[in-house]
Amino acid sequence: MRFRGDIEGLRGVAILMVVLSHAKLPLFGGGFVGVDVFFVISGYLITSLLQQELRERQRVDAWAFYARRVRRLLPAATAMLLGTAALAVLVLPAQAWQAQADAARWTAAWSSNVFFALSDIDYFERSAIPNLFLHTWSLGVEEQFYLLWPWLLLAAWRIGGGRASGRIVCGVAIVGFAACVIATRSVPIQAYYQMPFRLWQLALGGALCLVPQSVAMPPRAAAAMRWSGAGLLVASCLLLSRQDVVYPGFWALLPTAGAALAIAAGSVDGAPVFLGNRVFRALGRISYSWYLWHWPLLAVADVAYPGDAMARAIAISASVAIAWLSYRFIERPFRSMATRRPWGWVTAGLLISAALACAALGWANVARERAAREAHSVRFITATRSYPDLYRSKECDEWIRADRLVPCVLVAGEASGRGGGFTVLMIGDSVAAQWSPAFTAIAARAGWKFVVLTKSACPMVERPFVYEKINRRNTACERWRARAVAFAREMRPDLLVLGSSAAYPFSSQQWQEGTSDLLRDLNGAARHTVILAPTPVLPFSAVECVTRVYERTGRVARFAECSAPLADVDPEDTRAALVAATRGMPTVSVLDLNPLICPRGRCDAWRDGRLVFRDSQHLNAPVAASLAPQIRMRLPSP
Repeated sequence: MRFRGDIEGLRGVAILMVVLSHAKLPLFGGGFVGVDVFFVISGYLITSLLQQELRERQRVDAWAFYARRVRRLLPAATAMLLGTAALAVLVLPAQAWQAQADAARWTAAWSSNVFFALSDIDYFERSAIPNLFLHTWSLGVEEQFYLLWPWLLLAAWRIGGGRASGRIVCGVAIVGFAACVIATRSVPIQAYYQMPFRLWQLALGGALCLVPQSVAMPPRAAAAMRWSGAGLLVASCLLLSRQDVVYPGFWALLPTAGAALAIAAGSVDGAPVFLGNRVFRALGRISYSWYLWHWPLLAVADVAYPGDAMARAIAISASVAIAWLSYRFIERPFRSMATRRPWGWVTAGLLISAALACAALGWANVARERAAREAHSVRFITATRSYPDLYRSKECDEWIRADRLVPCVLVAGEASGRGGGFTVLMIGDSVAAQWSPAFTAIAARAGWKFVVLTKSACPMVERPFVYEKINRRNTACERWRARAVAFAREMRPDLLVLGSSAAYPFSSQQWQEGTSDLLRDLNGAARHTVILAPTPVLPFSAVECVTRVYERTGRVARFAECSAPLADVDPEDTRAALVAATRGMPTVSVLDLNPLICPRGRCDAWRDGRLVFRDSQHLNAPVAASLAPQIRMRLPSP
């Protein structure tokens, strides 16, 4: 084929979109669609090569085709697999190795997209320890395309030559797009990962070289197509940053059409404009290796230094350096080798993939054994961790799964006598729910009725926000909160308790104004309203820290390393905003319990033989319950 510098530049644009999106740069939230651009490019190039071979020889040399794929993809991918596995062992806790090893095994077999789809792992959900091989799903899609495509084109050619090939490929693109849209509505995770629902993008790229172009395109028209393609890619980055978008579906037309226009326009004589930029073309040359390495390094940086922009910048810089080395000393030498014995290359590729899969299986076994050995040494720690009783019923807190309102009565109360008829209603997120053991003890002793409405990751602030774990706006929270307010106004409890974590991405002004709006909507629903000030957020996981120190020292008496000064972790700004929001409301007060959690100004993960926090920000249930008498003294009188 004639070398296309504009396609090399388009590769550079695509990989830059992907990397900046994964690095969480503003305005590049939708940059993950750079992968879709790669699909269109691959479809175009592979179809062009196969079609050229069919025209010249009337057949496809399958051994040579697959040998070229082995030389192009396997060496660099093997280096990434081995390097990333070593990185996981060095950086990630042993408990996370199992998931990484399972994904590595499927990656070695070029089918990790199937693994992630069957594991129901949402690409857009960011867990505390991400899978370092998540990005390889697209390699699985392309490899499965390579297995299918030569035979489909050969069959089409034998049916009716080039014209039949064009019609069939266009038909595949149309039918595939329809299947993608339908699947996105019913099974979005499968639609995202599985090759049949992405085949239309590769087929559209193939159609670009099969559809006859009998009329020459004027240079101005070609330029308009290029800039239209660029505009669609920019629109993808901006519009797909919205958190209410379900992808791929109809939205996938934006980047796919943008890439198709750029490729079609570039086939016309004339300067490729921005795609001929030296920077984009340089990035395009190393795009495969950069794609392989950028995600593992960014993921590890996020685990080691959560939310640290400098760590991400260093990870990106390191991935560029490794990508250049991989291109210079692995990719380019193997691609330039002759294909004298193609069956040998294919056989070697299969053997290497099988060996990598076996090694990953061995790693998984080691991970299980390591986890089993560690279990007995930390059993006493995890045994002290417990959750509020309300979590025994999934309906009491459905997190992001639903927006229905399910009031949970934890204490029925007494109709008459001591405290008879006094009702306490608690509304909030999981940080509010952590106090339910204390209020349960208070209500049981006083004879009060205690009802809980909680939804994890749903703050008592009437402001929209993007929830990072699902990478989109938490609209279910907004609907649930409105229903909770209506319930409180109808119930009219004697005491209303509100609570939220301080970990939401709100400014002090948003905290104050959003809380004020909520209190106005409640419109005096309760005789007294108490807002629980957010609890400290530790810079570490309590269980992991205590476990790590115990494994090293074998001591449980003191964990000085697992402690933080209250002054460093106390969300003072948020508390001040809450206090400001309650000014002029005599029946509303803010209750700060942090001095009880962190006596003498120290927030300990372990105290008096038990965990104080069950993670980095939630109190252990027994600790919350033990504070009931002191909390009762701080509540308004009935």
